Amino acid sequence: MKILHTSDWHIGKMLFNERRYNEFEKFFDWLLQTIKEQEIDLLLVCGDIFDTGTPGNYAQELYFDFLAKVSRTCCKNVIITGGNHDSPSFLEASRKILLPLNIHVIGSISDDIQKEIIEIRDSNNNIEVIVCAVPYLRDRDIRNVGNNESIEDKNLRLIEGIKQHYSILTEKINQIRNNNKDYYIPVVFTGHLFTAGGKTIDGDGVRELYVGTITHVDSNVFPESIDYTALGHLHVCQKVGKRQNIRYSGSPLPMGFGEISESKKVIIIEMQNNETIINEFDIPWFQKLEKIVGDINFITEKLEFIVKEQNDSWVEIEYNGDDIIEGLNFIVNEIVKDSNVKVLRINNKKVLNMVFNTNETEIKLEELTPDEVFDNCLEVNNISEEQKKTFRLLFNDVYKKVLDSE
Repeated sequence: MKILHTSDWHIGKMLFNERRYNEFEKFFDWLLQTIKEQEIDLLLVCGDIFDTGTPGNYAQELYFDFLAKVSRTCCKNVIITGGNHDSPSFLEASRKILLPLNIHVIGSISDDIQKEIIEIRDSNNNIEVIVCAVPYLRDRDIRNVGNNESIEDKNLRLIEGIKQHYSILTEKINQIRNNNKDYYIPVVFTGHLFTAGGKTIDGDGVRELYVGTITHVDSNVFPESIDYTALGHLHVCQKVGKRQNIRYSGSPLPMGFGEISESKKVIIIEMQNNETIINEFDIPWFQKLEKIVGDINFITEKLEFIVKEQNDSWVEIEYNGDDIIEGLNFIVNEIVKDSNVKVLRINNKKVLNMVFNTNETEIKLEELTPDEVFDNCLEVNNISEEQKKTFRLLFNDVYKKVLDSE
């Protein structure tokens, strides 16, 4: 049994104002080819299939086209679980249509936890592997609201709810194994959550799922008896703690310029003779990204070199020189004019600080992230460092609720 683990596709994701459908198309072509070459039996997609809960028509077309194509390959089973960016109702709307193709979709948990336990059987009807397909566990799904609850109480209840969910699944898995003692049954868990110590990158779009870092889940939530745990949510491919068999695959495309130095991967798990072999496979870059940080001389020299190379790079520029350069946009646009190079963002911190301090409105909102706007508001209003921590927690909570409602 060979399993391919991927997650966080974020189909429809834009990089600033630039659409990325060409990258998604190339990724899906590469993924199909990899599935064929590696003779994959089972594909796991662990959340954040789409970038929003209301994906556009072309994003949907890419998704369903890929599923139709993969169903005609050696990969006879696909399991898709929802993430915090996904709409559970949207994902599950096609569940019954996809099921005859052995494509299992779990958008959210239900009253019957048994629906998350998927048995993959061979031609002799023996269980080849059991997958506990756990989607993103939303606050409202796993926590009872108490009266006059503090943030700390809320976090503790969330952690307990997550632990209890995985504990119930573990008990049910042990029952199945006890009823089938004639042969060993491998078990795979999935999840879409933030584990303690997980690595993130500035600008990768990963947000706290719940208020405060206390709700980062420890790896002991996942029992030692599980052969592999496939996780989504963090965009960097990584192991969890020191456990080789608990991993994030990471996103297939870089979600921001901060990920330029990170290799993008899928994980292939081979289960044979009670042994689990895990390998990481590099995903090619389908769009060249460059980030230039420096003073005006460094920026112009580097940008001129990129243009001279005649590639089609997308570039982010961050000016950190001492002088105030108000005409930076004009200088940059003149350099890249008549080339294939696209400058997607110019971050001129000197001018940005000047704008906020003088209440001018020359900076466009689309040039800033929500976090940058909020942090600048805290600075302008002279909020103390201690208060900033509380305000950021509350801001994360409100922003998460906005994303969930979308």
